[in-house]
Amino acid sequence: MQREPGKTNNGYRKPMNSDKYLQYQDVVPPGPSLVPYVCQEEYDGGPFLKYLHRKGKEDLLDDLLETDRSGLYWVTMPPVSEFQALIQTWLFFGLLNEILGTLFTPSRYVRTMKSRNKPSRIVDTSDLLLAFHAWVKDVQQSEHTEIQKRTQYEHIAACLQLTRDVMEVISCNSQLMPNRLIRLSVVSVAELLVDAAERAYGTNTSTNLHWVTIYRDPATFSQMRKHGFCPTEIKRIEHTFSSIQSYHCLMWMRRADQVNRHNQCTECECRPSHTNTIQYDTKHVDDICRCSSYSVEVSEIVDILSNGSLPLLKITQATPLSDIKLEVIEATPNSDYVAYSHVWSDGLGNPYANSLPKCQLKRLHELTRQFLPCSERGENSRGLPIWIDTLCCPVGPPAAKSLAIHSMKVPYTEAPHVLVLDSSLEHIESSELHLTEIGIRIFTSGWMRRLWTLQEGALPQKLWFQFKDKAVDLDQVRDAALHCDDLERRMMSDDILDLHEGLRGWFHKLKPGKKPDLVSIHESLQFRSVSVSTDEPLLVGGLLNLDLGYILDGDESSRMQRLYKTAPRFTGFFEATRALLVHGASGESGKRQGGQVISDEVLQVQPEHGAKGTLLEMSYQHSQASLTRSSMVDLSGLGANDGITGGGMYEAFINMTFLGRYFELGEMFSSSTEWCID
Repeated sequence: MQREPGKTNNGYRKPMNSDKYLQYQDVVPPGPSLVPYVCQEEYDGGPFLKYLHRKGKEDLLDDLLETDRSGLYWVTMPPVSEFQALIQTWLFFGLLNEILGTLFTPSRYVRTMKSRNKPSRIVDTSDLLLAFHAWVKDVQQSEHTEIQKRTQYEHIAACLQLTRDVMEVISCNSQLMPNRLIRLSVVSVAELLVDAAERAYGTNTSTNLHWVTIYRDPATFSQMRKHGFCPTEIKRIEHTFSSIQSYHCLMWMRRADQVNRHNQCTECECRPSHTNTIQYDTKHVDDICRCSSYSVEVSEIVDILSNGSLPLLKITQATPLSDIKLEVIEATPNSDYVAYSHVWSDGLGNPYANSLPKCQLKRLHELTRQFLPCSERGENSRGLPIWIDTLCCPVGPPAAKSLAIHSMKVPYTEAPHVLVLDSSLEHIESSELHLTEIGIRIFTSGWMRRLWTLQEGALPQKLWFQFKDKAVDLDQVRDAALHCDDLERRMMSDDILDLHEGLRGWFHKLKPGKKPDLVSIHESLQFRSVSVSTDEPLLVGGLLNLDLGYILDGDESSRMQRLYKTAPRFTGFFEATRALLVHGASGESGKRQGGQVISDEVLQVQPEHGAKGTLLEMSYQHSQASLTRSSMVDLSGLGANDGITGGGMYEAFINMTFLGRYFELGEMFSSSTEWCID
């Protein structure tokens, strides 16, 4: 049977390499497909910046650049076919001609494709990267002075800036250029030119930050939905990925196991990711498996925790499955073991008892063998001891559970190997993927969207992600991105490095003497969620190295208040000691049901002209994927003499972090009064 183009043997679609953005075959590939060649004439070879002037269309350029982006009102626009031809001739072929010079031969990038109806001409960029690399080499080896190179670079930057300005207007008024693929071809090549210029001249053009906002559109996100992405994940991607290369990879990265799983999800809520502890179903390795569960001796776990040590589980007998046996052992400073990090919605948890199906225990045992020396990896090898929260954190009584929470950081900090299990990764053969795509898949996995996994990813010495064929070391992915020298992957690699820093770098690279604070981790907490809202202060307190005993001591609903009282002083848009004031209840739906002032102290707000008022109450809608939310703030304590007519309710735009727990007050009010915390 012939495979669908772009699919591997295991049925998962491989994205086109970024160097093939616009490379097309007779069979339509799984990417932005056939870009039609619509030029009505070849580029004239003259200066790029003056092309429209030479064509007598300088008024058109002025109209394009002066529009307010909300709509085009001139009546001198040429017909659509003529306008699309003009833009392709100028901003695609003209831009390449201007920058590549003699290395650019237009005829090499147009070819005729056979079809059932009649032959058609399309754009073919299969040789474009070779030209880019040759151009970069020529610039680097040229004998031009630094001043000459600087002048050349500034001219290229001006050409790219003009291209961006024009394409931004067109992207906001798509009726000007209905053919989406022509639009995408221009901005895709422009982004590659930005990267090539950076390499050639050793400087930044600063225009690359804007290309992706022109590239992504509803069709991009619709394609991602079709391939199995949750709307919440798409919203996160929109805020965290900044290159067209990454979007191209994501748009064609099929998630076969996730298709139709997120049909009921919204931008604010991923329903499958929420753990229902009342109706939780612990899964077997195989849906048809009916093996019994194995329960650990909780008293042995508690004894080790009471001694200030870490309990590990050693499988002493793995076969036959019905006779599998575990031994609870105490970790030593030299213990070699594997700590597992997983998302409970994948079915490896158990809220009722410290037990798991025997098939899962056998699997967890077998996965540890890959961390043994090669000579010891036989089918009957001993494997390594394991730590997993489902078995090593008592579900009760409360005192035992508190002991486990106190030591929750220990296994992830001290384990020689921390292995992440995520269902969206475990069915994929990593050997068939480039490390950049492996990185993209890791950083868009469901594991990355849960709150507890931040700690579990930030702390380890070594962090591994399990794929179908093997575990992948995240350090290897980082190093590949760090040393990436390929134009077709460099910007995608930059996205990977930024995401890696958000997970690992902030915790490991704090400046000497600098203590963790709430501001230093807020970026890492964006777009993460938690099923049990009262767990959040425990995680944040652990990362801040606060006294978890104090946070745990008392009613669960007041944990966040106790966290705020012990949190270190921090500086952000404002500075305050206990200004983390709103803690909304988060149910299984993931939505905030309102807010309450939880500080014993009164929050004072002060406009620039000096008036003060008391914040009495806040209510807001939670949006898991958005940092800026519209909220109503009761400023009834303010009078007319404070410069606000009538007082009462004012709509505010509040920068929320910690899923709504911590916010920065004071960007904009409907009264146009700027506020700050006193």
